[in-house]
Amino acid sequence: MKDAVRRRRHKALIHILFWLAFLIAAVAVVSNTVIKTSVYIIETEKLPAGTELRIAQLSDLHGKGFYNGENKHLISVLEDTKPDIIVMTGDMVDARGDEDEEMTAFRSVAQAAVALAPTYYITGNHEWTLGDTEGFIALVESWGIRVLRGDYDVLDVGGAKVVLAGIDDPNGYADQPTLARTMAKVRAEQPDADYTVMLCHRNNELDSAAAAGCDLVLCGHCHGGVVYLPFIGGVFGTDGKLFPEYDSGLFTKDGTTMIVSRGLGNHTKLPRWGSIPHVPVIVLRGSDG
Repeated sequence: MKDAVRRRRHKALIHILFWLAFLIAAVAVVSNTVIKTSVYIIETEKLPAGTELRIAQLSDLHGKGFYNGENKHLISVLEDTKPDIIVMTGDMVDARGDEDEEMTAFRSVAQAAVALAPTYYITGNHEWTLGDTEGFIALVESWGIRVLRGDYDVLDVGGAKVVLAGIDDPNGYADQPTLARTMAKVRAEQPDADYTVMLCHRNNELDSAAAAGCDLVLCGHCHGGVVYLPFIGGVFGTDGKLFPEYDSGLFTKDGTTMIVSRGLGNHTKLPRWGSIPHVPVIVLRGSDG
């Protein structure tokens, strides 16, 4: 009788371990192949009621190709977002592994984006490890992408002036414009701007963005914590700390909204787990209160 009970328990344990291993593997596969679109609707009285600006954000691709080297799946997802503008918030290439393959994956997305909507780019930390960052930026610009480096463009949204600004990653030059300096420039040159959107790669700029008076900040860098645990959140911060405060999603402080993309690829040997690749779609919508 005791032997029979032991065999049943042993068999049950094997079944549990099998399904646990299957679940872990399934989540790992989904977390590195599926792309999730998240829509963030931000209503503001600073834009005329009834107007909208749809922004599709791509971040942290790290030269990844989804299903094929030409990234047709990612391009299809991007097309489905129906953006008015597209922003790329850094680390789109990685210079690790097969560089030709990485560039093919990125180039395909970049050129498709330009054909779809006006496209903007800022550098992440990995663009500054390429060896020829300026040459890479020139290449991106040659495709028709506007690279923001401590400067801005002014967009007309239903008669309102929306300033879209961007900064280089801190891995760049020591004297490059910071977020605060860039916003000071915007305030001086565009005092009648109705709304400001700031692109910065790193997810630790909420305090400085709020202090500078940004309305909206779009960033990435954290990969959603690489590993995401239900009810806990992202596990690994890019600064070496566990459980980063701003892992992914929407955060607010003193009237400033920050949206952190989980990004698309990965640069570590640790595969994403639970942190599903992410294309945020930000809808700025005018409201009358």
